[in-house]
Amino acid sequence: GGPAKNIGGFRTENTAQIAALEREKKQRADVEKAKRKIENDLKMTQETVEELEHVKRDLEENVRRKDQEISKLSSSLEDEQNLVAQLQKKIKELQARIDELEEELEAERAARAKVEKQRSELSRELDEL
Repeated sequence: GGPAKNIGGFRTENTAQIAALEREKKQRADVEKAKRKIENDLKMTQETVEELEHVKRDLEENVRRKDQEISKLSSSLEDEQNLVAQLQKKIKELQARIDELEEELEAERAARAKVEKQRSELSRELDEL
């Protein structure tokens, strides 16, 4: 029975080797599957990063444009405020001139009334003569 035992031992050894190879094959397949999943995750993450970078560039561009708009509006506001200040100064000057002219007009009316009074007095005196 010696040779049969050898053959049996060989078979057992062979079966063990086959089982080991099968395990190794399965482990390799699992590693490959995990590797593909990680590569896929990495690719998706890179795409997300690219999208976010694109969004970030757009937002930065918007901020730059808004800053320019604010700068323009601020400059425009300053110009308008200067114009308002000039017009207020002009209004004050014109108001002062109007006050002056009204005083002159009032003085002229008073003088005319005085002259008219004197004329009527003289006219009465002449009539009395």
